[in-house]
Amino acid sequence: MKINPLSEAYAATSLPTTKTEGKVEAVGYGKSPAKVNSLVVSLSNAVQSMAKIDSSAAVMNMVKVESIRSEFQKGTFRVNPEVIADRLLGETREQLRRQA
Repeated sequence: MKINPLSEAYAATSLPTTKTEGKVEAVGYGKSPAKVNSLVVSLSNAVQSMAKIDSSAAVMNMVKVESIRSEFQKGTFRVNPEVIADRLLGETREQLRRQA
């Protein structure tokens, strides 16, 4: 999918702006001035606790990912339909348990 850059006409009328040192400057590609209000945002306790989670913890097993990538490149990767079926059934059971 190709994403084209914003046109100057769209950017001049649609993007937010900020005010600094007595003059109005456009944010991003925008060129038109606009009034800006400040808003203080605070994070909930849940979000703060999630931010403390070790960001270095691996989300996926990179050794396994590299192994599968290598098998794909060599043309030796085999799909095991029994494993796929078992996991689909397991996920379906779990969803049904949550709904009940």
